[in-house]
Formats: sequence, structure tokens, C-alpha cells
Amino acid sequence: MWRVLTGRHNSVEFSCMEAGHTKFHPDWHFGLWKVKWRHYSAETLQEIAESVTDSSRNNHNIAQLVDDEDCPVKFFDWKLYLKQFFKQLPALTTYHHFWMIKESLGVVFDRKDCDNDEKQFRLLKKSCN
Repeated sequence: MWRVLTGRHNSVEFSCMEAGHTKFHPDWHFGLWKVKWRHYSAETLQEIAESVTDSSRNNHNIAQLVDDEDCPVKFFDWKLYLKQFFKQLPALTTYHHFWMIKESLGVVFDRKDCDNDEKQFRLLKKSCN
């Protein structure tokens, strides 16, 4: 929705697979590391990070060291931040198809599945207009 609200796109549409039917791409990369880890001898955090890097030929797996002073990992509470601008979509996990268009800023159109009727919900709080 943010991309439509800021004019970066005229519309955004996305669909989610039903629970249990998903193939999450990062899981495959995690699986590569698990195979490497079984036969790896690591005694330090740096050696564990090296095992992550060594687990993929194309450098898809990149270790993120939380205590690295040179490149700290930052954590944000996005739910708390976005709550000031957007309402929560009731029963979010029951919907699988969503789209937003520039002609209806702040509104998400959704369907539980392809055969259901379209519904719309105003996510943007009125005070943000």
C-alpha cells in the first residue's frame, strides 16, 4: 500500500498460497546451510558465520552477526510504528488475494480465494489524509 500511496506504483496486487501449500524460497537456502553444518567443525561465532557463507556457491546465504560492531543488525517494531497510520485488517490470515489502486488510496481490496466476492477495507486512518 505504501508504494501506491507514495505514487511509486499505480497499483499493487499480490496473492498468498494457503497454509501448508507454500514453498518459501529462503527455506531452500536454510536447507543448504543445514547440510553444510552437519559436517562443519565450528568453535567460534565467526566460524559459524563462515559456514553460512560456505554453504552456497552463489553467496545467497549471508550471515548476519547481531553483535558485530562494524555492521550492526537493527531491529524495528514495525507493527507499533505503522499502527499510527493504518487500521488492522480483521481476519487477515483468512484472505489470500489483495490489491490496491491509486484511485482508491488507503483502501485494500481482498478476496478469501478466487471464487469469493471482492471486499474492500479502508486501512488508512482518516487522520493521515
